[in-house]
This record gives sequence, C-alpha cells and structure tokens, in this order.
Amino acid sequence: MGRRQIRPDEASPAGAPDWGSCVPAAEGSPAATANLGGSYDFFTNFGAYQPRTHCLQTASGGVDWFWVLLLVTLTIGVTAGYSRIFMFLRRAYLAEAPDDRNHKLMQLSWIFLWCSICGYVLSAVMFVWPAYRLLALALVGLNFWTWRFVWNLGDFGISMKAKRLERELRESLESRTRELERLVAQRTEELVAAKAKAEEANRTKSLFLANISHEIRTPLTAVLGYAELMSEPGCEGREAHASTVRRNASHLLGLINDILDMSKIEAGELAFELADCSPAEIADDALSTVRLAAKAKGLQTELVVSEGVPDRVRTDAVRLRQILVNLVSNSVKFTPSGSIEVRLSWDEGAGVLECRVKDTGIGIAPDQVERVFDPFTQVDGSLTRTQPGSGLGLYISRSLARSLGGDLAVCSTPGVGTEMVATIMPGRAESAAEERVGRAVAWTGGELRGRVLLVDDSIDNRRLLRMHMERAGARVIEAENGRRALERVDQAGREKLAFDLILMDMQMPVMDGREAVRKLREGGYTGPIVALTAHSLAEDRARAIEAGCDAYASKPIPAPDLIRLCGLWMDRSVHSRAA
Repeated sequence: MGRRQIRPDEASPAGAPDWGSCVPAAEGSPAATANLGGSYDFFTNFGAYQPRTHCLQTASGGVDWFWVLLLVTLTIGVTAGYSRIFMFLRRAYLAEAPDDRNHKLMQLSWIFLWCSICGYVLSAVMFVWPAYRLLALALVGLNFWTWRFVWNLGDFGISMKAKRLERELRESLESRTRELERLVAQRTEELVAAKAKAEEANRTKSLFLANISHEIRTPLTAVLGYAELMSEPGCEGREAHASTVRRNASHLLGLINDILDMSKIEAGELAFELADCSPAEIADDALSTVRLAAKAKGLQTELVVSEGVPDRVRTDAVRLRQILVNLVSNSVKFTPSGSIEVRLSWDEGAGVLECRVKDTGIGIAPDQVERVFDPFTQVDGSLTRTQPGSGLGLYISRSLARSLGGDLAVCSTPGVGTEMVATIMPGRAESAAEERVGRAVAWTGGELRGRVLLVDDSIDNRRLLRMHMERAGARVIEAENGRRALERVDQAGREKLAFDLILMDMQMPVMDGREAVRKLREGGYTGPIVALTAHSLAEDRARAIEAGCDAYASKPIPAPDLIRLCGLWMDRSVHSRAA
C-alpha cells in the first residue's frame, strides 16, 4: 500500500500516536519466525501490516470491550442478514426452470453478498488490521459481479417494472372480472326473463291447445253425431240434421283455416290476390253472416256507407271480407244486448278505406286492450269462459290489415261497448273495358262435357268429387295413385280417348302427384292438370306448379267452386284441341 516502514531507532514525536504495532518484528524473533511463508506473509506483506490493538484501547490502556463487542455483533448481524437473503434468493433461483430464472436478480444478490464482505467484514478487520491485500482480492469479486450486472441493465429494467406491470395486470384483471361479472349478471337477467317468457308462452300455448281442442271437438261431435242419426233407417228431420252437419263442418273448416293463416303469417308466406271489388258489398256480405245469430240475441245490425266511398276498389276481397267477418263475429259474441254498426268511410287524400265496427257489448279493460291482438290469447282464457274461440281472429285480422297497407285498432270502455277500426289502402279499380275482358275469359256456366281423370288415394274423396262432377255432366275415371294415373293416361292414348282434365292429388302412396305430373309432362302430355290437395301453403302451390300443374286448388272445395274450376279448364282443353 506504499506505507513507509518505521525503523526501531526512530522515536515518535511527543504526543504522536503509537504506531509500534505496525513495525515489523525483529529479525530472528519468534514473531518473525512465525510470520514466515504462506498466505500470512502475503496478506501481511511479510509482517509490514500488523494488528493495531491500541486502536481498541481506552484512554487508561484497557480494552474498550463495549465498542469491540458492538462492532463485532453489528458486523456479524449485517453479514448474516445478507447471507440469509442471498441463500433465500439462491434457492428461489435454482427452484425455477432454467428458462424461467431471473439472472439479473441473482447477479444483484452476489453484489449484495460481496458488498457485505467488503464493506462490513473487511472494514471491521481493517479497523484493527490493515489487510489491504485481502480487501483488494474481495473487491475483485465485487467488481466482477457489479460489472456483470451493469453490462446489460435493460433486462433488469423490465424486472424493475414488474411491480407496475403487476399492478396494471391486476387492475386489468379486476376490471375484466367486474366486466365479466356485469355481463354474467346481465345474461342471467336475460335468461331469467327469457325463461319466464318461454314459460308464459308454454302456458299460453298449452291453454290455446286446450281451447283449440275444445273448439275442434265441439263441432266434430255435432258432425259425427248428426251424421250417425242420418244413417239410421227411417230418420226423421234428415234435412235439419244435414244443415247442422254443414254448419258445424263449416265452423270446423274456418277454425282450421285460421290456424293455417296464422302459420302463413308467421312464415311470411300469406298470399294475396288483388282484384276489383265493392267495399259495400263485402261489408254487407260479412254482416249477413252474423245476422241470424244477432237476431237470435235481439241485436240490431246496421251498415252505414259514408258519402265518398268508391263503388269499386282494387284489393283482396277475400281477405277484406275475412277481416270484417272476424270483427262482426266478435261483436255479436260479446254483445248481450243493444246494436252493432258497420260504417265505411273514405279518405280521398290518403287513399284509405276505413271500416268501423261498433257495438254496445261488455267492452274490454284498458290493461287487456293490446292483449287481444296476441296470438293464442283471449281476454278470458279460463276453462270457465262463456264465449268460444281460438284467440286467433283479431291477431289474423290485424296482420291482414297491415298487409293490405293499413292497420287495426281498438277503442273500448268496459260496460259501454267496443269500436274496432280497420283501415286498408286499396288501389284504383280497373276500367269497365278491362273488367269486360276479364269476365270474358271466365267460364260462363252450363254442363260439364268431357272426360275427367280423378286421381286421389281417398276412396271417400273420390266418391264425393265424382258425384259432384257427374251430376254436372262430366264423365269421371278414377285412379288411386300416381302410377295408376299414368296407366290410365297411357290406356286412354291407345284408345284415342283423351282426357279433358286431370284432377291430381299431391300426397299419395306408391307414386305421389308431383312425380306423376313430371312423368306425364316428360312423356309429352299437354292436357290441363289441376292440383287438388289438402296442402294449402304457398310452397306447396309453388311445388305443384313447378312440377307441371296448370292450377292449384285446396281441399275441401265447395261443389260450385269445383264445377266452376272443372268447367274453366275443360273448356280451354276443348278449345285447344279445336284449334
């Protein structure tokens, strides 16, 4: 360390510290002999650095034990603490997989360990023994780990950010957790609401099925019962029984049509046929359907046509009549006494036809007004309800009115009466010349002349249809399925007896109607084929036409409509052959 050695013959000035402890032992002395060789000679620079015990003495020359023990205790405590920290970090470091170990933190641990050795242990040693060479060697280790750590501080910067990143991650996780909890709560509420709605829908539909079962079974009981009475020998009142059967069968058919209309509305497949018609005639016809029932209850009925209502408009007359029949039927049903008025008015500016049906019935409670337009719903849906019905009439009527460009609204006061207001937006009627052209192509009536091939798998349907057509003058040949129909057509071709019309059912065993029609068209058959089937949806009609049918009609079909349909196509067939 460059310290000058003090010779024994040099005396210390008066009052100067005693450095005798730093003087080398006399040559040949036991101390000098003991200092020979080994690391002791190296670290003492061959005896040049000797302990300075006088530094630990009190003024009286005794050992200053308080400070000696305090220095040793504090040094050991700090060194032991650093060592414990180092061992903890070392174990944690080795416990991790090699790829996951934090090397910078381990390097820092080595620095702390060497700092404790150099800064505390050797400082205590240096206080009583100037072991400069030992300190230098320890500083080599400290420099090694220090500069290894300093060489790349970027990785340690990431470690320093770990706390902030941990906080940000925790806050992000907490925020996300709160968001997920909110979403879970929201979805739970939605599921609970959806479950409640589904349960309510199931209850409503269960009640509807119970009601519709009652509505179907009631007229069916009358049909079967009176038909059985009519089959008894010597039955009296046969005409009255037949009238009862027809009335209940018509009611049953109307109920089935309502259910089919509802399914078409929900599927968006309800078809409309626009034609010229008279609003006043349609309203009077609708009112006539309930006049007998109204008269039986002592109700007065009146039709009022306001000034300005066009004589003819262009709309779907069947659907407009259906709306009005539903409204007046409801009025009769829920009006025990008083009157029913149907009023037609016209808004020229907006082009709107307004149909008001006003009664003096029991009315509807304010909280029930909108419910009457829900499907499967009646204001009184209990088993003790006094009025029959499926709960579909007003739902269908509103849907039809909206499809015709208008709407259906209700205004009611309990105990006073109800007013239903249906509006539609019809088009302008065609000119008289166009009407004459349209009527000219229709069948003018008369007897059916020609041959008809009736294809149906139901023997009862064939018997009924054949009876109607033969009464009108047609000659009817039957076939029970599509394959038999092909054989009949082939046989007729060989015998040179062409059919003027084929009435083809669509759903049959062995070979269905669509396949039979396709094979006939592929074989070159050009005569008219009309699909006559119990299927009534728009897609059924489209499939029949696509297969090759010229027209489509739904069963059951009234006898006049059947004869008119056959007459139209048989006349076209006759004219086609004549040409």
